[in-house]
Amino acid sequence: MPETVPATALPRLRSATVGVTTAGTGILAHAQGHGAVPDSGALLMICLAGLGLGVATGSGAARDRRGTTIPRVDPSSAWRLLPVLAGGQIAVHLLMIALSGHHHELLTAPMALTHTLGTLAALVLVVAAESLVRSVSGLALRVVSLLLSGPVPEPAAAPAPRTVVRVPESLLRLAAVGTRGPPAVLV
Repeated sequence: MPETVPATALPRLRSATVGVTTAGTGILAHAQGHGAVPDSGALLMICLAGLGLGVATGSGAARDRRGTTIPRVDPSSAWRLLPVLAGGQIAVHLLMIALSGHHHELLTAPMALTHTLGTLAALVLVVAAESLVRSVSGLALRVVSLLLSGPVPEPAAAPAPRTVVRVPESLLRLAAVGTRGPPAVLV
């Protein structure tokens, strides 16, 4: 399936996905690690911080000589995104501590584990979203091109040409003459 996506779509998708997944998985990981969850105003600030991280991630997209954004979606690019997502988890954790006001310890083992799992979940979501967009856009382009091209006319039925098979005479001379069978039994 061809992977055709406009040059700016994937970096924008990655930016939005990084921001949303960092904030979402950070909040969920913090709550799962038995951390205090702040009120809705503080959660809004954390979501805005995730949005800022997403914008910062998208602004680092490569550009070619004409200024067109080059989508970087190879597997090594996904692994380069891992430190950004880990930094986002740390930022969300620190914001949750600062805004909730009830935290006694900076980091506990369950909290570190849930934020690590949140980072990996965010990475999987970003890669899956990019793969899904590439597949769906390729499929959509194929469907649209088929719909716009119209029906393909069937070729007119023509009689099949008769082919004459000529056997070389040397093969005819090598052929056995008569019928072959077992030798007659003399009684």
